[in-house]
Amino acid sequence: MTRNILISILLFLSCSFDTTGQVTEKIVKNFDNLRNLEYTSTLREKDFFSDKISNDTIRALISISPSKEMKSFKIKGTDREEIFHGNKLFKLNLSENTYRVSANTENSVYFYRSLPYFIKEIKESVKKQKSIIRLPDSIVNGISYYYLHITNLDTIKNGKRIFDLVSLLVDKETYLPYYYKSDMQGFIDGTNTFLTTFSEYYFSDYKINNKTFPDLAMIQIPSNFSLEKPKVSLPLLKDGTKAPEVELSYADGKLFNLEKEKGKVVLLNFTINGCSHCIEAIETLNRLFTKHKSEDFQIVSINAYDNKESILKFNNRFNVKYPAFIKSEKTNKALEDYHVDNYPTFYLIDKQGNIARTFSGYYPTLEAELNNAIDKIND
Repeated sequence: MTRNILISILLFLSCSFDTTGQVTEKIVKNFDNLRNLEYTSTLREKDFFSDKISNDTIRALISISPSKEMKSFKIKGTDREEIFHGNKLFKLNLSENTYRVSANTENSVYFYRSLPYFIKEIKESVKKQKSIIRLPDSIVNGISYYYLHITNLDTIKNGKRIFDLVSLLVDKETYLPYYYKSDMQGFIDGTNTFLTTFSEYYFSDYKINNKTFPDLAMIQIPSNFSLEKPKVSLPLLKDGTKAPEVELSYADGKLFNLEKEKGKVVLLNFTINGCSHCIEAIETLNRLFTKHKSEDFQIVSINAYDNKESILKFNNRFNVKYPAFIKSEKTNKALEDYHVDNYPTFYLIDKQGNIARTFSGYYPTLEAELNNAIDKIND
């Protein structure tokens, strides 16, 4: 009796494994046979750096080359559209009626949110022999779907679980995905900054191998769209320049005025919440603040884009030790006065209110350079 049960279990596991492999193989092979593809997808995505959830509805027309790559595509979302053919990518801003031109898909937003890209990722998971298991079929609106779970990474680092997981519902007849979800959690490389994100897609309105599929190379930019004007970047202010005034408020509402900070060394930290390098800089800034706070040293974070609630939540999440500052009506003027168009940007202000040093971006030697510059002012 026990032996028969054991044999049944082994047979079930063997069949389940074989079926999983067959389903995955059919998904890939089915997609490799496509010449063109149209679909609608609805996207729900969590921002890497906050709890903000974004939504989009995407209509995609994709032509696939014999080498199984995207030859051309036209993908339109809520506020942007991208058209790629040959070696040109046209990125249309639908709210401003402007467009820009790029040489390849690396600068595309929708390329990395397209179904061919997801299938390519599944191929890589199979090639690398990642764990792919078939869970019990899922029924949605009376339709039964294969339910697959892919584990690309699942381990422990620094006492925390880090993972890269994919969940997939696939139509049993067409072998096209109905649902795709990616869950990721981990550290920014080389830091203790811990991030979580997810993105999930529902696919519908499929058309495959359409004989009347349009020639995407013939699609024209709408006549009411104009070429986006290139942004003119101004050099950062020179050392020795009097620091332009900055007006902010502390989180408790008290007004901050740079003029009143004379006699202190002030580090202006131009930052935004949705910037990975700004997050990487937090540990450096925390150490600087702790080391020099007894020396009349102040770190002032200038964030022109995020509101008070999101700034406080962000600072709490990433354990920011220096004071929280909230933008005022004049914050945007500070960006102009200090020629800021990249994040993070740092200005070190001496005790006389003059610019001592400027630093653009985050890099490994930044902390040492800032410490040396502060020590030099204090000598």
